[in-house]
Amino acid sequence: MFHIELRQSFHNLCHFNLDDGALGAIVHAWTTEPRVELEGRQWNPSTAKLRILEGPEIPLDQLTMGRGWRIAEREGKDVSERVLTAAKEAARGPSGTAEQPAPSDAALEADSLGLELLSMLADGPAPLYYAWRLAAKRFPDRSPGECLLLAETAVGSLLKSRLIVLLHPAETDQSGHPDPNSDGAQVADAELEAVHRAHESWAPPGEPGAIRMRRA
Repeated sequence: MFHIELRQSFHNLCHFNLDDGALGAIVHAWTTEPRVELEGRQWNPSTAKLRILEGPEIPLDQLTMGRGWRIAEREGKDVSERVLTAAKEAARGPSGTAEQPAPSDAALEADSLGLELLSMLADGPAPLYYAWRLAAKRFPDRSPGECLLLAETAVGSLLKSRLIVLLHPAETDQSGHPDPNSDGAQVADAELEAVHRAHESWAPPGEPGAIRMRRA
């Protein structure tokens, strides 16, 4: 697992328990784009600092009260230079030396969509349907099935990295309408895969069974 810390001026941001795909999307953007948007903030790779630690997964109950980064530093290894150097070399293209296989276009598209979903969820929970709609907006020439597959892959990567959680439909009030004060219970790990793949989970807002997602 990877844990990252971004620092820019007085701002800092930490993300924990990233897999290769989630880290790769961030690092790829960091080494190829003039600006990277995370947590609703624009980060400038030329002036901000990205630190990457590799270590064991940190349980969620140890990420409270600002303890996560201290644990990551104690149990992990700083691989920032190695990872960023490799990403920069890959971005420059063939150089006569052996290179790691590049991620497929589909994987890069899913990771990029995942970053956009994380940014959107900074405003609060949103239906899974929005991930499908966002994929369709990005690729209007693709079929609904292709866009749904891309959305499923992006959401699945975020779930695996524990960057988001899924929420059951909100409880209903006495009149049978969704309670605006209820976010809905979090989907348990044991049922996560089944809920993620269920057709009704991706239904438009207001439909029975429509599942929502929010940042972890």
